[in-house]
Amino acid sequence: MTLNSAYYRGEFLDNSIQNLNRLCSENNFRVLASLLKIEPKKAKSLRKIQVEQIISPNMQMLIDLYKNTKGNQRRLDSLILNHSDSTFQIMVQVYDTTTLVGLDTVLVNYIKNNKFVNKRIAIERKNLLSRKAKLIRESKNLDTLKSYMAKSYLPDGPSKTGTNVTLNDKESNPIDIYREDFRLYDQQLKIDRLLFINSEIEIIDRFITFGRPASGTIYKNAAKGAIGGLLIGLLYVFYIILRNGLHRFRTMVEED
Repeated sequence: MTLNSAYYRGEFLDNSIQNLNRLCSENNFRVLASLLKIEPKKAKSLRKIQVEQIISPNMQMLIDLYKNTKGNQRRLDSLILNHSDSTFQIMVQVYDTTTLVGLDTVLVNYIKNNKFVNKRIAIERKNLLSRKAKLIRESKNLDTLKSYMAKSYLPDGPSKTGTNVTLNDKESNPIDIYREDFRLYDQQLKIDRLLFINSEIEIIDRFITFGRPASGTIYKNAAKGAIGGLLIGLLYVFYIILRNGLHRFRTMVEED
């Protein structure tokens, strides 16, 4: 699954997912089910959960450039430290592929319930709403200014021609006023978009079920386990026979 987050950065998302992965490795499915708010049966099917940051091609090119050039270690460290790409990929291994149904939404809800993120989401939305209100006020003031400017071009009476004088011929340009109005409107649209979409965490690509399991099917794993157990059993029997044979040989030597 590929995610994009405006608030999460690598270490915070990695910590959240690694906590889940530790529970999987410890077979602590009760706590895992409680955290993800899923049934214990579904939690038992989770084998591994991993996350990695997706680096854009341009950023990777810069990293490779600095990495292969001597004396640029400080620049490379600064580049990685200030790296702000917010696209991540979460890989999940399961024992039953039906577990993947709805699991993407479950993981997103788990990440969004993080208190650290919730605070920043609330602050960001409050700031966006305040900025939108200010843009609306400025847009109304520009509408008033455009109205006065338009009237300044009109003749005072039916027998007079237009004065072609604005509020200030040297400083006021009608085209600049309309451009500013368009810029304010464009900013309002961007804010509305951020408020409308799920800007805190977006699912770009959902989980994909691959035809061939990475660790083999349950039947193959069972067969491998049976063969491995048989080999270990044969080696143990051979060890017992060899030990008893050596013991009898030593006894015969001592008797002679």
